[in-house]
Amino acid sequence: MEKDNKEKSFNIDILFRILNILFCIFFVLGVLLYVHLGQIISPFLNPEDLKENLNKATGLNLSLERPEITTGFDFCLNIKSDKVELLEPVDDNLLFSVKNADVKIKILPLAFKKIEFKKFQSSDLKLNITRDKTGKFNFEKYFKNNSKFPFVLAAKSAPVLIDKYYISFLDEIHSNHAEITGFDLVSTEFNLNSYADIKTNGKIKLSNKVKAVVSPYAFDIKLKFPLNKNLDFKDYRLKMVLHDLDFSMFQPYVSEFTTKDIKSLKGRGSLVATVDSNNKNKTSENPLRMDLLMEDFSIVIFRNNHNNHIDIKDKSSLSVTSRFRKDEILIDELNFSKPDIDIKAGGT
Repeated sequence: MEKDNKEKSFNIDILFRILNILFCIFFVLGVLLYVHLGQIISPFLNPEDLKENLNKATGLNLSLERPEITTGFDFCLNIKSDKVELLEPVDDNLLFSVKNADVKIKILPLAFKKIEFKKFQSSDLKLNITRDKTGKFNFEKYFKNNSKFPFVLAAKSAPVLIDKYYISFLDEIHSNHAEITGFDLVSTEFNLNSYADIKTNGKIKLSNKVKAVVSPYAFDIKLKFPLNKNLDFKDYRLKMVLHDLDFSMFQPYVSEFTTKDIKSLKGRGSLVATVDSNNKNKTSENPLRMDLLMEDFSIVIFRNNHNNHIDIKDKSSLSVTSRFRKDEILIDELNFSKPDIDIKAGGT
């Protein structure tokens, strides 16, 4: 009996020693992590240090109006500023700006060289993108793979709220200018590496040397990245509406990204595209439905050493329900109609 009591006492003593050692290890690790995090977040707490570090890493100039940078009990850096601007070093050309910025950055991922956003909110966002005649974008030289920027950007389940945004895309190759003015951009789920859930609406203005066209749009999109090889849409949601399209404005890009055999594309119309994984009456396991309303549609395709013309006068509509499998597009349903013609096709 006395021997058993001694063994129990010995076992308890060993247990306490192990717990004490573990406590000391975790305490030391905690202190080291605290000191390490302190060294990491200190450049973020000083706006001038933040400007200098960003300039050394990317070459961009950072401008902050009335910045306020604090830490919170939720282990986040809270960054607020009346106006934030990223300026190119030559002539201070504006690359990116936001007003009334309210951003939260998680502190712990900073120890692993990651800037992970927990929240991004602003009242006004501007982004200026230019593609020069060689095909290079203006931001590429600042955010290239061998950049000296010591952190990787990430956004896991970060809500994004932007009241208004303006995106300018100047394409010097085709002498086109696209201006996107949008409102109420809301993203309840946003992860740069896996998914995005975005709702917004606005107008796209496309202009060239000849004319300018304004097209209203609305998006309600949930995408999952990376796209799997079968493009299985069961985890996706898409409701996209584009009105008052001028097809001739897209002809250079259709030729650039599909085939150069398309020599001309004309007409006007509207596009509605939907993917609804909850639709029980769908004709396939992952349907993409597109409804295209057209007026005076015309296309010229160069084949067999001569131009082939397709002209559809007046109003017409094309509805397609399709699915994707590897490198194939499977058409489940196709309907083409105009006042004197009605064509329907089914199958794959």
